Amino acid sequence: MLTANAGWRLWKSAPFSGEPADGIVISSRTRLEEGSGEFGVWCRGDTGTGDRYEFAVNGSGEASIIKRHGGRSTVLKGPVRVTKSAESRLVAQCGRRGEDVALSMWLDDDLVCEAADTRAPYGPGAAGVFAAPDAAGPVRVRFRTFELRAAKG
Repeated sequence: MLTANAGWRLWKSAPFSGEPADGIVISSRTRLEEGSGEFGVWCRGDTGTGDRYEFAVNGSGEASIIKRHGGRSTVLKGPVRVTKSAESRLVAQCGRRGEDVALSMWLDDDLVCEAADTRAPYGPGAAGVFAAPDAAGPVRVRFRTFELRAAKG
């Protein structure tokens, strides 16, 4: 469970030993419990700077793939309108495609976004979950399951 107060972006790293050469697949069952905002999973992160790729869903039914750098966001794909249920299964894949980073996002088994980062793509790094409110109140998100596994090349 993550509860992020107004004006904050809360993220937690998963304990794992490193990203395999073919990349990783992250999956989580998520439920927006309270408030409004965006939430999801992230990969190729630097826990010192907060730089990472985020796979975000919001309570309004939109999904995006975002590159965070120096506290700023660059939308690589989205927002895309999605159909989400009270509890959704979010799956993200991060991996190399030549010199680029290929990013894919599924929601409840439907491919909803794909993007490639061609401008100074991030290398392998940390992964985890995040939540960020979009209003004056907090947002609370339950991550019922969380799994990391090697991507199949």
